[in-house]
Formats: sequence, structure tokens, C-alpha cells
Amino acid sequence: RVVTEQRGQYRLHGEEGALRAHPPVGMRRKTDSLEKPGVGDWVAVAPARSGLPSIAALLPRRTALTRQAAGERAESQLVAANLDVVFVVTSMNQDFNLRRLERYLVIAKASGAKPVLVLNKTDLVAEERARFVDSVGEVAAGVEIVATSAVTAEGIERLRTYLAPGRTVGLIGSSGVGKSSLVNHLI
Repeated sequence: RVVTEQRGQYRLHGEEGALRAHPPVGMRRKTDSLEKPGVGDWVAVAPARSGLPSIAALLPRRTALTRQAAGERAESQLVAANLDVVFVVTSMNQDFNLRRLERYLVIAKASGAKPVLVLNKTDLVAEERARFVDSVGEVAAGVEIVATSAVTAEGIERLRTYLAPGRTVGLIGSSGVGKSSLVNHLI
């Protein structure tokens, strides 16, 4: 499984542990990121005669979390593949933005994975909490909402119910909403 791609090499993790591999020969010059292996993809690896092995095939994706690539061309960019659940994380503070949250939810739903809305930093809004939860009801129709706090550990156990062997969960959200803190608690 692809873990990262850096400087034209892939870091993979498989039955025998971690390894590095070259990109597939026929895919090195492709410009469309959706045609190349990305984080979360399953690949077949050809053994190396000398040096690093190379990716021989990209296996079909079950889901694909994409975003609009930067620049003038209207092109999708792969963020992660084969996710089962996407935690859409936002914070309940002055950075809360309902329209931005709606855009993240659209991306998560379009991926094919199950979206879960995570309203983080409940410890900052004791009195206004209900207002935040009520305000997302319209844009999050049919999506489970979990209120969390990395400070008090509220909601962490509820998030854990989505974690299981063979299930892949990704987190998306703006910078500073507490994604890393939540991951640290879950670990």
C-alpha cells in the first residue's frame, strides 16, 4: 500500500514491512495525478534486479478523495485513495465557517467513503455548543456529527468506533482545527 510519495519515489507498506519503490515505468511522465499511484492505493511491485523495486501495477480504487488542483487547468488531484471513512474536522471557535465546512463535506461525500463530521474544541464553547451543532444540521444532513475535544478527550471513544482492522480512516479540515491532536489521542 502506498504510504507516501516523495521525490519520485514511493514508500510502501506490505506484508513484509516497509519498502521504497520507483514509480511504474509507463506512468512516470503522466501529468494527471489520478492516473498515478497515490497515498492509500494498493499496488503490485516487481522485484528489483538491482536497486529499488518498481511498481508494476496500480490496483483499482474503491474510493478516491480528490480536490481541485492548483493552477489554471481544471484538473482533479488525488488526496487519498481507498478510504472507508473520512472525518471532516472543524473547530468550534472564531474560525468556524459553515460554507467551508459544506465544501469539505461535498468532497468527502463525492469520494465514496462515509463522511463523519467532527466538531472539535468543545472545551472552548461550553455555552455556545448547541448553536454550533444546530448550525451544521442543514449542511450535514444524513451525516453523523461527533463533538470532540482533544483537551478533555470528549468524543474520542466515539471516534474509535470507526477504527478497526482493515478499515482506513482519513481526516480532512483546515489548518489549526485539531486534526493532529485528535490523531495523537486515537493513537
